[in-house]
Amino acid sequence: MPNISQLESFLWEAADQLRANSKLNANEYSMPVLGLIFLRQATNRFNSVKAEVEQGLPSQGGRKRPITQDDLKESQQFFTN
Repeated sequence: MPNISQLESFLWEAADQLRANSKLNANEYSMPVLGLIFLRQATNRFNSVKAEVEQGLPSQGGRKRPITQDDLKESQQFFTN
C-alpha cells in the first residue's frame, strides 16, 4: 500500500490527466473524486476508532472477543463486516 505522499502524488497526477487529456469539465469528474475522498476519510476514521474500541474489549483466556456493531454504536461509527 502506498504511503500518503505517494497517494497524494498519484491523485494529483490523475487529476492533471483528467484536466489535460479528457474532454471532461472539472464539474463532471469532481463528484466521483470527492466520493472517493469521502470514502477514504470514513475508512481512516473507522479504523482509528475501531482500534480504540478493540483495546477496551474484555478478554478471556488471553483472547479478546470480536468487535460487534454494538461496540461501535457508542462511538457513532460505520460498521462493516
